[in-house]
Amino acid sequence: MLGTRHGIVRSALLIAALAVPGLCEEADGTAAIDKKPASTKGFAGYYPVSTVTDHSMIDKDVSDIADLKSSWVEAKKIYENGKNSAKGTGLRNLKAFSSAFLDKSKQDEPMAKLGNAFWGRFDFGDALVSAALDGTDDAQFGNFNTGEMAKQEDVRMQMVKKGVAFTVVWLYALHEMESALDKYSKGKYDVASGAPYALDEAWVFYVGSIDDGTGSGQGPYSGAEKFAKKFGTYGYEMGTGGRSRVNAELLYQFTAMQRYLQTAGNDEVILQIAQCIRAQFKVPLIQGCLSYAHQASAESMTDSETVPKIKAEAWAFCSAILPSLHEVDPASAEAVKKTVSINTAGRPNWVIVKKAFSTVNINKMGIKCEDVGLLGSAGYNFDAYAISPPYEKAELKKCSDDNTLISTNKYADSSMCATLKMPRCGNGVVCSSSASLSAMSTFTFGSAVICLLSLYSSR
Repeated sequence: MLGTRHGIVRSALLIAALAVPGLCEEADGTAAIDKKPASTKGFAGYYPVSTVTDHSMIDKDVSDIADLKSSWVEAKKIYENGKNSAKGTGLRNLKAFSSAFLDKSKQDEPMAKLGNAFWGRFDFGDALVSAALDGTDDAQFGNFNTGEMAKQEDVRMQMVKKGVAFTVVWLYALHEMESALDKYSKGKYDVASGAPYALDEAWVFYVGSIDDGTGSGQGPYSGAEKFAKKFGTYGYEMGTGGRSRVNAELLYQFTAMQRYLQTAGNDEVILQIAQCIRAQFKVPLIQGCLSYAHQASAESMTDSETVPKIKAEAWAFCSAILPSLHEVDPASAEAVKKTVSINTAGRPNWVIVKKAFSTVNINKMGIKCEDVGLLGSAGYNFDAYAISPPYEKAELKKCSDDNTLISTNKYADSSMCATLKMPRCGNGVVCSSSASLSAMSTFTFGSAVICLLSLYSSR
């Protein structure tokens, strides 16, 4: 959706910054740069300045687990021991992504603190996934042994697949960004092992190695692409195949942050970028929670036999965003938990869910309502939503953000996204190979601006 001048100019500048050789030149005497991106488009348009290709392979573990379906023993082996992502002489594994937060040094990270405040444990991601894999009862996440709904194979498979991607990997990707902030505060600017390296890890965990930029992979990035189409937040050109508002913003923010992390004196702008990133990371979780909760609630969209599977998908996303909702409205978080939980029989109550994610609550979470969009926008699935509309006519008026509420959030602030300027390469700032970057897109800076502004003027 290229409906605002900010969106158009941001898209044009993003393409230009990534695609034009003159804007991405390497300085002399720099550390080694990874020359083996996942595809000709890098990692969904982002090019690391450190070696993180092995890290990116963790999404293949997610994919292999999903392919195993109900082969729980084999799936658990991959989850706990790893398979595709090399780490030193061993393997990186998904379980460790969550259990890492049992380390007190990580427990002051914003999203980890929110998760612990709501779920009562820092390894809540592993608690969910392990219970689903083992088929054991968990009063909070699902009674996967005795629960009428939770014990069904389709339900367990959805909770494992989406729990790994959108709780476990999602949170660990954010951890690596927080690690970049910590390293920067200690003066560790080296691209090979310092703050830029940690940020590169964050991005490749978010995207993975499989995704070609269109949302074809298994990482959290794919969810942003999928839900953007449902919420009218799709249409931002990145030159990578991806078009979601969230991923366009994140690609711009990560690219700029990677550059700012390489030199001293950028503390304030880096913290502002982090607030933007945290806000944008929340958006696909909200969209997923709303989308699947509505689908499961509507008899015209989901027959009674399919309710458990669709409700499980809703629960996977809602359970991931509930800590952030609880931060601003504990009562609404508990209400959503009660109605969407797979330990609760029947369809979720859509009215409860949509009211919980009101504009006020979204703003309090540090997010603009235009970041989330509106379910069923832009004619998506028109026939189905015409029969079971997500919103009453009175609810379809243009939303109005309260910037005061947005700015009160301690950790996330979407308003910080719009003020960021892209730093130039050189003078101590290393950018990755411009030759391969420029080959990814037919856009030049001029054609990007002209094309996108023409589209804007025609709308």
